[in-house]
Amino acid sequence: MPVDRNNVEEKPNYGMYVGYSIIILFLVLGVIGLLLVLFGFYVSFYFNVTIWIIGVILVILFLWPGIGMSLTNLAAHKQDRINFDFVKKFKKVQILDCGCGTGRHAIPLAKQINKDSFLTGIDIFDPKSISGNSLERVQKNAEIESVSDRTKFTSGSITDIPFENESFDIVTCMGVIHHLSKEEDRAKAFEEIRRVLKPNGIFYFRELNKFANMPFMGIWGLFTFKNSSYWKKELEKHNFHIEDKYKEKNTTAFLAKKE
Repeated sequence: MPVDRNNVEEKPNYGMYVGYSIIILFLVLGVIGLLLVLFGFYVSFYFNVTIWIIGVILVILFLWPGIGMSLTNLAAHKQDRINFDFVKKFKKVQILDCGCGTGRHAIPLAKQINKDSFLTGIDIFDPKSISGNSLERVQKNAEIESVSDRTKFTSGSITDIPFENESFDIVTCMGVIHHLSKEEDRAKAFEEIRRVLKPNGIFYFRELNKFANMPFMGIWGLFTFKNSSYWKKELEKHNFHIEDKYKEKNTTAFLAKKE
């Protein structure tokens, strides 16, 4: 019996955490490394050691994290069930989600706020960070999930947030700041978040843990992610009072208040 496509429920598309092009590049380079290791058995002794070394390096640097990133994306829907119970005590609240991407975290959060509250999301919408990342995609996902009436998404950088001082009761930032490789950019991001928060405003901050992600990211995880003690010091340095901490297998989240 043919399927009536008009009656098929449309589902949101949140994309992959890393763009397809990057994952494919890592896998291709990793497979080349694996082939070099195998090829090393068929050449003379003077060349096989060099070929093996190059092959092993390519496998460690690219094939390992390439497979890891692929597996992480396949399991993403199970890992991203975040508890946003802290918003339920607010009857009317203005929320800013920094680095909203395709709405993977912003939209579930929007589902938990009441009709008098509103969520705004900003992102630079880089498709290399999330596959299919675009303003149109997140708006479409919000429409499919029936939260368009309580959300608005716009282009904006976390280091230059396009809103006035003290505009929001809550700011959320989940898996974003580790993309800022320079310390001064990370500092600017925290300063901007603090600037747009109202007095005693809440900052929900969540990041991936360095060593917990080593099995998936390989050596790249050491350079990309930080441990929870680093983020705790950064929050306190920028005058956020930590009220609670949530530690999961691969992430750590802080609930902090603007001092």
